Amino acid sequence: GATWVVQNTGVQNLFASIHFRNETTGYISGGSLIVKTTNGGASWTSLSAPYISFETIRDITFTDDMTGIAVSDAGRILKTTNAGANWALIPSGTVESLFGIYFTDANTAFICGNNGTILRTTNAGLNFTGQTSPLAEILTDIWFTSASTGYISSWSGKILKTTNGGVTFIIRISTEVPE
Repeated sequence: GATWVVQNTGVQNLFASIHFRNETTGYISGGSLIVKTTNGGASWTSLSAPYISFETIRDITFTDDMTGIAVSDAGRILKTTNAGANWALIPSGTVESLFGIYFTDANTAFICGNNGTILRTTNAGLNFTGQTSPLAEILTDIWFTSASTGYISSWSGKILKTTNGGVTFIIRISTEVPE
């Protein structure tokens, strides 16, 4: 991280998320597209993301070299099982903007979004179900430190925490600002 080199993707776009599987293969999402590199960013290829036109793909992640999930600000979930060559639309059950996704293992994932949206899958993204959220505001990102402990950040500075694998989330408010 001492030096950074600009790498041109060849497209003019707002990028929202980046995910690298290893040193050479990575994906960037944003606007209505997904781009992929297989040579460490020396060149990028636009991937076909059907169903996406005037929305932003907010987050993208992969559980292995072939299987990935992307979420958009129109409540859409896209899934690939062939390293991004094709994407299928997975019903989300919401029209709320989706912002963050995290897999705790190859089968279990959580998605967070607008208006307190929390979605969960336990079958590798074949379908998602809604979860109860203690907040009705924009949930911006999600991260798990273990299979049982996870955190969701909110637009207003609140943090949700689960200690039971996402069965429930509680509001964790701190009066101290980290240094």
